[in-house]
Amino acid sequence: MIVNRLSVESYEAWDSFVSRSPQGSIFSTASYLTANKRDFFVHAIEEGGEIVAGMVMARDQLRGFGNPLFANYLGPILPPCPKGMKPQNHTRRCVKLLIALAETTKDVSTFDYTFHPEMRNWLPYYWQGFQCSVRYSYRIKTDVDMEQISGYVQKKLLNLIRKSEKSDVTIDTEIVPAEFYKVGQQSFQRQGGSAPYSLEWLNSLHKSLAPREQLTLLGARNANGELLAVAGLLHDNRYSYFLLNGYDHNSNNSVANSYLLWKAIEYSRDSKLNFDFEGSMLPGVESFYRKFGGELTPYY
Repeated sequence: MIVNRLSVESYEAWDSFVSRSPQGSIFSTASYLTANKRDFFVHAIEEGGEIVAGMVMARDQLRGFGNPLFANYLGPILPPCPKGMKPQNHTRRCVKLLIALAETTKDVSTFDYTFHPEMRNWLPYYWQGFQCSVRYSYRIKTDVDMEQISGYVQKKLLNLIRKSEKSDVTIDTEIVPAEFYKVGQQSFQRQGGSAPYSLEWLNSLHKSLAPREQLTLLGARNANGELLAVAGLLHDNRYSYFLLNGYDHNSNNSVANSYLLWKAIEYSRDSKLNFDFEGSMLPGVESFYRKFGGELTPYY
């Protein structure tokens, strides 16, 4: 099998393949990485003029090959199992594709990616001498009603959500980037730092993705219209991803932030999308996400 570097002219075909792949997500699309202003190219395997496997080779902030900011899942992209093919035959085919992809990366100076949760077989990389660790996210399947989803939510948190539903807090689904950034920045300033993104970047991302319904900026407001908390959701054809979050700590609005996250899950369900918290290995963040009752999901 020959692995080639795709031309920019082939990126539309690549994005179409990503949308069909079980390991595909918006993070691996050329359109998103371009909007995200990241340096990347695509390795792909083609058969009969059609892409059958590949991987984005993106550079992280240290200029090594790794996940750049706001691109949580990358790694190999494989074809779906054809109708009528036995699972073991599909696995055998995918192993061959993975071997070819792994061989193209064994000599690069850095290769440090988090793979998609559906990328469950990393054996061909192990055979090439790579090492692996496991991380976790929480994901919520939204093919049931919100009442069923709420049945898995921690009781104390659910009580706060119900209380918020009766309060004067409202959810705005069309927050402008400048207002979003102001509140988002406050969360990082409280921790003695600054947001890992600029207003210019957020404006550009919003301009590129919002018209395609791939980015939604949500906010919780009080009765005076003041913005208490913000959440940025990234969407593909399967999931909403909890990309950005922040709230005004000076006003003790953690409850408003919890309510906003719950409404973000509801917004995703109404859009017929599952919800992915995008994980966190930080104990305090993990315990907060866990309260919403998602399924603990490992990824390599």
